[in-house]
Amino acid sequence: MREVTADLRNIATPAALQVYLGYVLRAPEWYGCNLDALYDILTETAKPMRLTLLLPARFTPEMEAYWPRLRRVLDDAEEACPAFTWTGRP
Repeated sequence: MREVTADLRNIATPAALQVYLGYVLRAPEWYGCNLDALYDILTETAKPMRLTLLLPARFTPEMEAYWPRLRRVLDDAEEACPAFTWTGRP
C-alpha cells in the first residue's frame, strides 16, 4: 500500500493546498489543481493508497471555509474507490 502524508499545518490558501497535494500525490501533468481533478486522481488509483493529512490546530479563515469541501471530496473518493482511504490528525 502506498502511504502518503500531507502536512497541511502551514498551508494558508486553497490554491497553495492544491499545488501541494499535486506534488505529494505525484499527480499527472493534467492535474488541474482543483477539487474535481483531485477527486479524479484519487479515484483512478489502481494501487491501494492511504492519505494521511496532518491538520493544524486552527486553519486560516480561507482554509476553514474550504475544509468542508475538501473533506467531502475525500469522503466521496473513499466511498467510490476501494483502493483509497484517508485520515486526518493533528
